Amino acid sequence: MEHQKDVLEQILGKKDRLTDRDLEKILEIIHLNRGIEKSEELAKKYTEKALKELRRLPEGDYKKDLYLITKNLLERKM
Repeated sequence: MEHQKDVLEQILGKKDRLTDRDLEKILEIIHLNRGIEKSEELAKKYTEKALKELRRLPEGDYKKDLYLITKNLLERKM
């Protein structure tokens, strides 16, 4: 893991000079470390927290709209 962190720091230090190989390596590290799954878990956690807080608001159109927007953010696909 520490080696992968060093590799990422080195690659990302290039900024606008990234090669296709650099991008492949970044994606490989993300997949090896379950980066996408972990991001989805975090998104779900914070979305559920936001929905819980929304329940405290008074009923109305704004609350309904905020609820729908929040739910849609979690359910959207890239």
